Amino acid sequence: MFKVLLKSVLGIAALAVALTVGLIILVDANQYKSAIESAVASNSGYELFIAGDLELDFFPTLGLTLNDVRLKNPAYPQELASTSAVSLKIDAGALLRGRLLIKEFITDDFHVNYTIGESGISGWEVENTTPENVQTNPNSSDANGIVSATFERINISNASIDIQDLSQGTRYSLANVNLQSSLTNIDGIPFPVELQFDYVTYSDTTGLAETTPMGLRSVVSADLNSGIIDIREFNFSLTPMLLQGQISITGLNDSIQATGSILANSFDLAGLMQTLSGNKNQGSGISLGASLNSTPAIPRLSFTLDFSGNQSQFSILDLGITLGDSVIQGNADIRLPTDFTPMNVSYNLSSSALNLSPFMTPEEDTSSAQNQSNTTNAVGVEASAASGSAVDTAMPIELLSSFDVIGSISIDSLIANEYLLEDITVFTNIESSVLDVEIQPISAFDGTVFGNIRVDGRSPEAPMTLSLTVNQLNLVDLAPYISRFNSVTGKLNMTSQYTARAASTGSIANSLTGSTQFAISENSVDIGVIKQIFTTISALSPSGGSIQQWPDQIQFSELGGYIVLDNGIAENQLINLKMDNFQLDGVGAVDLASSSFNYQLAFALLGEPELQTIPIDELYYGVQWPVECAAAFADEVSQYCRPNFTGVRELFTQLGNNALRNTLEEAVTERVPEDLRDAARGLLQKILN
Repeated sequence: MFKVLLKSVLGIAALAVALTVGLIILVDANQYKSAIESAVASNSGYELFIAGDLELDFFPTLGLTLNDVRLKNPAYPQELASTSAVSLKIDAGALLRGRLLIKEFITDDFHVNYTIGESGISGWEVENTTPENVQTNPNSSDANGIVSATFERINISNASIDIQDLSQGTRYSLANVNLQSSLTNIDGIPFPVELQFDYVTYSDTTGLAETTPMGLRSVVSADLNSGIIDIREFNFSLTPMLLQGQISITGLNDSIQATGSILANSFDLAGLMQTLSGNKNQGSGISLGASLNSTPAIPRLSFTLDFSGNQSQFSILDLGITLGDSVIQGNADIRLPTDFTPMNVSYNLSSSALNLSPFMTPEEDTSSAQNQSNTTNAVGVEASAASGSAVDTAMPIELLSSFDVIGSISIDSLIANEYLLEDITVFTNIESSVLDVEIQPISAFDGTVFGNIRVDGRSPEAPMTLSLTVNQLNLVDLAPYISRFNSVTGKLNMTSQYTARAASTGSIANSLTGSTQFAISENSVDIGVIKQIFTTISALSPSGGSIQQWPDQIQFSELGGYIVLDNGIAENQLINLKMDNFQLDGVGAVDLASSSFNYQLAFALLGEPELQTIPIDELYYGVQWPVECAAAFADEVSQYCRPNFTGVRELFTQLGNNALRNTLEEAVTERVPEDLRDAARGLLQKILN
């Protein structure tokens, strides 16, 4: 942004050169357009075109107005700057006394184009305009100081700056720029500056402009001969936020240094979000501000910031953020890139207590009728989230090679609705295009959670490894927030190890490989779905069953299992669940695009030595009952699974044949003489087959 403003100032300076040359001529300026244009070219390297008339005034002040002025780079096709009119009025008496007092500098519709081409070169770059045979004298007056000038009044109205970087595909603008200043000088005498403008971005999908009004007021002291600029009474407004502070810049003529402090007193965070997102949401149907306003009370935000910097680094010496009752402290250091090293960022953030509940969705009404509606809404949200995950979005892996990072986040306690997480410590490190995130043990739901993630950005596929460990997590506390856990209580222990290709969200889903192993102790399980399936199975049995005698809630001595993924979630998932004498095995997949899943499972009730927690006839020990679990995420849990009726009927037929064979075998053994038994068995085999 500093370069953009510098180029804008250069554009204004070029206009000032033109006006000064015109005033020196003191005749019909229209006859000397080419002389003015040549003066600009020789002093700046830019081409100035004066398409309109030149107006010269002598009374009451010496003044010159240029109409329809355009500035170009000879080596670049696009106009750099243009204005419909620019005028300059000079105090002739002060000029005769050797003092340059500019009574008034006014320009309307001043426009600047700052474009970086696909090669990364700006259109403002010009070749050295100093002739080779011209030698500079270091002892000349020009070298000893900058010519002093005072602008009694500066008024730039309806200006605009268009900024594009074709090499990065970015574009934004400053529109409706209005600048007023009085007694502007470069001699170190304070003068006021007031600036209003609209910050304009452009939608990636529609291309429509999205505008955010901003304003700036300050008192500036600029001593350019000493290379010092002091900005006092700094006030930057972005409704409803007001930033205040001071900035000091030294060493403009050699080694630049900057120090300062910024603060924002308590302001309405929801209002700021509305300002930043209101225009964007009009086209998308999403209103972040409205969402925040729908929560009971969004805490107000304030912060303080002390910083320093130079040409090689920028440091945030002290950062303090107050969000309602929460306080966040931190510091950071940013070392700018060199020809040999990337940008380096180090940071530390800490908080004793952080409450995010005001930003979370309010708790649902637990009444019967309302709960049904809420369940439907929650399922719809889950389905939408899953559907959205099917969109393949590229991950910004290239950023890992842009900078190195080392930092930590430490939070003693974090509250989000009824969630309470304690002892949070997260370390992040990016070095040589490799990202490492380490999560130290976090106390949550009476247990702990910890893990790590590594992404290697040196390869286009960005291989990723992920590990997560959960110890003694209390499902009773977790169940209200994850609806699928409400049928199981106990203490969850889990370990997960996965690898994937992290180039995009799609590649992660399609390459995820690894396993999760889990066990739940001190458990209690609602076996309603299992009873439902076996009730249906028993209805197909010639002899019926005693399924209805099973209790609805059972505590198992052993409850555990695993999930194995091989090259993605879209196929070949292996799952296993064992609860004492109940065992589930199967294979299947998840389809994120359609928000659905499809698993072919086998339910079995095992005989001894397994603990006979779920009673079953010995005839059915170890029988693998085929079950299909194919449904949409939005369906009721009771609709997730159903028996494979064809397979079940075939099993009953086979079981019946086996039972008949066993009965006949016993009869042959007990009643047929030993020398005739083989013949009897052969005859029965022919009959049964």
